[in-house]
Amino acid sequence: MVMDRGMAGILLGCVLAWGASLWWWDRRHGRLPDALTLPAAALVVLASCWGGHPFAVLGGLGWAGTYALLALASRGGIGGGDVKLALSLGTAAAWGGGVAAVLGAVLIANALAVGEMLWRRSARHAHGPAMLLGTALSLGIMFVLVGVEGLWAGYYASLTSR
Repeated sequence: MVMDRGMAGILLGCVLAWGASLWWWDRRHGRLPDALTLPAAALVVLASCWGGHPFAVLGGLGWAGTYALLALASRGGIGGGDVKLALSLGTAAAWGGGVAAVLGAVLIANALAVGEMLWRRSARHAHGPAMLLGTALSLGIMFVLVGVEGLWAGYYASLTSR
């Protein structure tokens, strides 16, 4: 599916508005609302499957599953909103950059979260903004290192080499 520049701009604007809303809400209320996380998760999963990248959902399930286990173990450190956001962001990262982008997003997000906790000297923090920034940085690094064409070529090669 080919997208023209106008539609890509609209899509990017919507994603940025969604991310900014999540960022603000999590900072202000310490929660990620279902009204923003659930529709995004459903939309990204459906779009990746419809767009010919059903394996990208595994990236989202991997991140969300890891966070679900951490949420159970941490007793409040990671919430349900973080788990639902991980499904969206993990699927988007896998769709855009494969396994490396998902792992990069998780590592960057957690490094940012730990850095914030150390900076503020507090165990309480909003993890959603770190997840959003980690995913954006990971995909940005992938695009810079490999380029858009190389990134997609490598992704398709990894799927067809099995």
